[in-house]
Amino acid sequence: MTEEKKTLGWPLRLLLLGSLALNLLVIGLAVGAIWRFGGDHGHRPPLPMAATLYRALPDADRDYLRQHAHGRLDARQTRRAQDMAELAAALRASPFDAARFAALLEQHEMRRAEGHEVMRAALIDRIAAMDTGARAAYADRIERMRMHGHPRRDRD
Repeated sequence: MTEEKKTLGWPLRLLLLGSLALNLLVIGLAVGAIWRFGGDHGHRPPLPMAATLYRALPDADRDYLRQHAHGRLDARQTRRAQDMAELAAALRASPFDAARFAALLEQHEMRRAEGHEVMRAALIDRIAAMDTGARAAYADRIERMRMHGHPRRDRD
């Protein structure tokens, strides 16, 4: 009879262990969802200024900037691949030419700054085209994002 109790005990133990694991999984998912989506937590760092300015734009203006940037993406990706190949070659060179490597990094930074300037000019053009009410609404969204520290915003 003691053999039967041991045999019946293991399936029951496995069932209880499985039930406990499932309960812990459900509780973990619920706590994670509450933590992630349950309002301000006070620990999110503020967004960078460029991200805030972009995310606060009305959808039509964001679409315009994306399309404006998209035309440059192919050329930028090709150039980036070439730059990375040149950097890798410079790192493998023997003897190592620190000045050449520095020049490649500086060239990359200049291209990056040029791309940022193009996007900055497009952003300024879009904002300049807004009427007073649209600019005020945009400023309100920026303020809301700054105060709440996250990108939730009204859709325009």
